[in-house]
Amino acid sequence: MNSDKSLTIVLTLKDRAAFTFRWMAYANRVHLPFKILIGDGGADESVSQVLLNKANYPNLAYQYLRYPYDETFIEYHAKMADVLSRVETTLVALADNDDFFIVSGLTQSAGFLTGREDYSACGGKVGRCVVDPDESALNEVYGTQVHFIPQLYPNNSLEQETALERLESQFSCYEPTWYDTHRTEQLREWFQTLRDLRISDLYLAELLISGFAIIAGKIRRGAYLYLLRQSNTPDSEATRKSGVLDRMLLESWSADFKKFVDAMAAALATQDGIAVDEAREHVKRLYRAYIVPHVIRSLSPGGSSRLRASVAELKFLGPVKKGVRKLLRSANELNGGHLRREGTIDKSSPYYDELKPIQEFLAAGPAGAPVFPIPSDSLDS
Repeated sequence: MNSDKSLTIVLTLKDRAAFTFRWMAYANRVHLPFKILIGDGGADESVSQVLLNKANYPNLAYQYLRYPYDETFIEYHAKMADVLSRVETTLVALADNDDFFIVSGLTQSAGFLTGREDYSACGGKVGRCVVDPDESALNEVYGTQVHFIPQLYPNNSLEQETALERLESQFSCYEPTWYDTHRTEQLREWFQTLRDLRISDLYLAELLISGFAIIAGKIRRGAYLYLLRQSNTPDSEATRKSGVLDRMLLESWSADFKKFVDAMAAALATQDGIAVDEAREHVKRLYRAYIVPHVIRSLSPGGSSRLRASVAELKFLGPVKKGVRKLLRSANELNGGHLRREGTIDKSSPYYDELKPIQEFLAAGPAGAPVFPIPSDSLDS
């Protein structure tokens, strides 16, 4: 099967117009060979004006869909369910407008899933980039100094035979599955469930989608670069002010958590053939192991050294220790462990071929994009 014909990328938007235009310009430059469905829940009219004119991106096969404003995550999840209902290919991958997909990584992931029905999703190494803006005040959208973190997560596959074993491995050392290549029919069903549950907490929603994927089948993580995510962009996870404890103190959180536990327990009970009450206890146990390191980190504003001191005073169960160690490794990387501060990529790097085009594109700025210049009002945020 030709992976170009079997995969659709779903790009969801909520303003950040400059990043949207950059995403489209880069996709156009590299001739992204997959279908693209764009679900826009933002208020910026310039986005629809640009994207509705397909002559601006002649190398892309895409459809632009305008939705009501994403006032809350409930509207966002309803939008996701509707966009997925329109996907016609057998495979799908979700995208944000501040990310860069690696075409070869998508192709390999789609190819792996073909004929392997016991796998529900496939991805690869997820890297991160930091863009130092130029003096031209283009914010974090373009810049000549781009620093890369080639691998944020251990990139471990989840190939245990039971759903519970896979969940235990995932929640002890969490790696996002949100951006992996999924089977469309399954992801569509999961987002319909999420829409109907009306869970307002974004993080519980992400955990639920990930849990559904892991319960449904094995997760493959290839040894290739799959996705590059940009750090500290507007309205990204790192820039949201509410922490884990703040969210858990909201009046809506208890109801959201009950929905999360019940939905995941029902899926686990069905897949592994166990009682729902037993499955529910497993889900709560795994969530506790997952959330404790995040709570500690939220109480440790002094950085990784203070976090290490806090961890040393606590005697956690093995899975929690493993989760804390993973967070510490990630913190070290984000603090510069794998950044090249001079903004260059060593030709000996195994990721040179994938990263060099992105670096050159970002250094060229909007003048190097094969579309008209970015409207100035979209750069004011």
